[in-house]
Amino acid sequence: LLALAIMASSASAFAPSKSLPTCHSRRACAVCSPSMLSPGEPFPADVATKLGVKGKSAVVYFYGSDGSPSCTKEADAFATALPEFRKLNVDVVGVRSDKTAQADFEQRYTQRLVKDTNDEMRQALAIKADLFGALPGRETYVIGKDGKVGLVFNNQLAAEQHATEALRAARELSAGRSVEATAGGGGLGQLIAENSATLVLAQIVYFSAVLAWLLATR
Repeated sequence: LLALAIMASSASAFAPSKSLPTCHSRRACAVCSPSMLSPGEPFPADVATKLGVKGKSAVVYFYGSDGSPSCTKEADAFATALPEFRKLNVDVVGVRSDKTAQADFEQRYTQRLVKDTNDEMRQALAIKADLFGALPGRETYVIGKDGKVGLVFNNQLAAEQHATEALRAARELSAGRSVEATAGGGGLGQLIAENSATLVLAQIVYFSAVLAWLLATR
């Protein structure tokens, strides 16, 4: 933790200006956690087939681990919004590594939770890790029936916002409208760019605690 604290303090000295633009697209700025996919591009058919969403309107959200505090909040948020997604005939699928999956966690939720064996699907989508590679990236995709991506949302910190943004995008697509881009950069670079050194340090300590919990439960 001390080493991370030193890195956070040092990083704040090199943080970009507060005027740094927010990420309104997947290629908008360098500090965003990049994804292979951008809105309007086709979602990989092989991954869609594995998830059972090929030819369907769907929300696919990748998260780190069953039972961790932030991932539980995200799962709760999607479970709460699930009736609204069903009204739109949108399937909701959560994806996590087979190494962190827990049967009792999966049984708590009505949305489907799928195991990603050896992180093959995560790698196919080029989802970047956060905190210097220590935490799996938290990324959500909204996909239309035509197989094209309507929204890509990446934010490690705002776990519950993934459900909010996905539902907003699903409603827009259902109404035949294009989805307005949302700031979605949740990597460490964006955190440093937009927050004070104190907040950065607090978040890194939080991430370290989550990482320690993950290692302890393996």
